[in-house]
Amino acid sequence: MALKAREVEQSLETIQKRLRRILDDRAPVVVERAKSMLRESKRQWDESRRQGRRERKARPWGFSIHPSDPLRFKPTQVDGLRLRVDLSTKARWDAEPAERPVHLGVVLRVWCLDPRIYFREEWDASELSDTINSEVGRVMLRVHFDLANPKQPGPEYHAQVGGKSRMEELHWFPQALAVPRLLHMPVDLTLASELVTATFYQREFEKIRREDSWKGSRRVSQRHLLDRYFADALGAVRDDNKSVLETLWNVSWDE
Repeated sequence: MALKAREVEQSLETIQKRLRRILDDRAPVVVERAKSMLRESKRQWDESRRQGRRERKARPWGFSIHPSDPLRFKPTQVDGLRLRVDLSTKARWDAEPAERPVHLGVVLRVWCLDPRIYFREEWDASELSDTINSEVGRVMLRVHFDLANPKQPGPEYHAQVGGKSRMEELHWFPQALAVPRLLHMPVDLTLASELVTATFYQREFEKIRREDSWKGSRRVSQRHLLDRYFADALGAVRDDNKSVLETLWNVSWDE
């Protein structure tokens, strides 16, 4: 399914409205900024197209939510642990309607607010205890859902645990361990928000999953991202001469 900028903006509006009970107070500011970025980048893209700039390609349109000011969810409890979750993303398209993104990445971070979990007296240095802000907590898990860069080895769409962390996360994960990139379906902000809601806010998910506006946004994301992905995967499953991994790999093995 080809995607239009207005559908992307509507998805952002749906996230803001339908998840407002579980998003923190800053979420409206974060979403409005993303919408403004989307509209401005699309305006510039349209202007470049009108001027017929063939000497250089128009910059892709889209939006970002930076990890320094992410889409934050309210603190919650899971299995007796106090946690908070946030999402950051970067999404770009170079056509409208767009058949597929040229850049798509979502980072999901799980922060622990429970001192007995984020600081281990028998293992961690005392300096770490002084550094951790108890109101912010410490990142215990971070997962990237990404579209691979051109010529990057690995699955075209993949998930990666760890990755490059930010200083305030106090999350230790060796950057040298950049692999494996795990075969995973495409994920955008809508699908990631649904995952967070279903995992950490199950009562809220029971409400939103039946709402027409949420089902509409989810349908747009799924048809835009997943139709071709699962068609390719199913084609490989039904072809004795094809491997699903090879089919969904970012670089052709025959090149």
